[in-house]
Amino acid sequence: MAICDILAMLKRQSGLKVCHLQSDNGLEFINDIIHIFCYYNGIIYKTTIPYTPKQNRIAEQAIAIFFEMVHSMLYTANISLQYWDEAFSYTVMGIKGN
Repeated sequence: MAICDILAMLKRQSGLKVCHLQSDNGLEFINDIIHIFCYYNGIIYKTTIPYTPKQNRIAEQAIAIFFEMVHSMLYTANISLQYWDEAFSYTVMGIKGN
């Protein structure tokens, strides 16, 4: 599962252990694999309360920043909004460093 690989990579690269993992109640995170992985690795796993986006503050802020970056990029380059998805992909990949 991708999240398990990501957590292992973060541990290898930083030398720090993930202690807490919090997600929304999406089905991609509510499953036995995540629960077993967290249990065996000593990770405290919590989910947010449904329909409370305020608990997802960091993710919501990141999304807002991406949207602003895309709008700025399209406006500055005088490009049509039909290229919004390509600009968004470019923005996210640029942030990730790929």
